[in-house]
Amino acid sequence: MFHTAWGRLYKAEFLKKNNITFIEKNVICEDEGFFIKTLSHYPSISYIQDVGVMYRIRKGSIISKSLENKNAAKEKIKHVKLVLNDAFEHIAKTNSKKLSKKLIKKVKQSQTYGRYFDINFINIIKIILRENDKAIRLFNLSLYKEKIKDEQTKVYKVLGIEIKKEKINKAK
Repeated sequence: MFHTAWGRLYKAEFLKKNNITFIEKNVICEDEGFFIKTLSHYPSISYIQDVGVMYRIRKGSIISKSLENKNAAKEKIKHVKLVLNDAFEHIAKTNSKKLSKKLIKKVKQSQTYGRYFDINFINIIKIILRENDKAIRLFNLSLYKEKIKDEQTKVYKVLGIEIKKEKINKAK
């Protein structure tokens, strides 16, 4: 299920009864925590086929600023962690200790949110494999990089030293 707040209708009495609110900080991804808070109360859910979305981009909005930010990925991780921790506090306040622990553990182990908590290896070693680009980075330092510019030229960088390999077509 997508974790957007705008793609759902909520009964106001359900939200009020369970004290479900958005995080009170200016962050991106605030929908993530709201969605988790909502699901932690086991609501009845009905599904309606998607009928389309009207999306408005405003200059100066938090999301617009984050897209312009060079450190957008780091900011997103920071914001998602804030939002998720807010949701975890909500779960802890509104459920038994045993159930809270179980729900929070499930969120942290999920494919969607687990990556925000499993920071042991995310930034230590990074392997990039794309069609024309391969790289290995350790502690954000480039150890090896291979770039295929065209069919004739490959550029390798090993510990910052560039090696160019060009195929030479021999005329017969």
